[in-house]
Amino acid sequence: MFLWGNRLHFNLSPLILFILIAVGVGYGCYSTVRHVQAVNQLNEARKALGDIRTVLIWSSAQYPHNAIKTCNFKNIQQASAHAEFQKINQLFDWNVSVQQQTQYLERIKVFAINDLQTCMIKVYFKYDHSVSDDLAGKYIAYRYDLKNNKTECLTNIEKYSLVKFCTR
Repeated sequence: MFLWGNRLHFNLSPLILFILIAVGVGYGCYSTVRHVQAVNQLNEARKALGDIRTVLIWSSAQYPHNAIKTCNFKNIQQASAHAEFQKINQLFDWNVSVQQQTQYLERIKVFAINDLQTCMIKVYFKYDHSVSDDLAGKYIAYRYDLKNNKTECLTNIEKYSLVKFCTR
């Protein structure tokens, strides 16, 4: 503030600059926290996909050339409870658990595709306030080729920074 004649004048530019910087830093912190939250939720989905894929690979050795039997969620749950798989799970310290739902995941679908040599593992995120806006109602899927032992990742998540691992 300064005095000009008999009137007092304020210089508002430092105050406006401070407010803009504070809002910018606040928004940066908020968006970083939201991104980390989304990454953690995505990691939960990736773990579920990885666990099912591990059991699926083991199950495909048990039922060779039978994608319909191999690519069935109930059969995968039964295979993960199988004593032989539990021994392998402990031996390699995999910590594999197959669940239909988790905190952020609405459902998990496992099914054979028409060519009968490919399994699709699809994880759907809940459309809920606890799930990040970038993930709510979206899915991520692994298409696993039993014959060639190859995995392809598919998703409808639009934010590239969240699905870089899937697009590579």
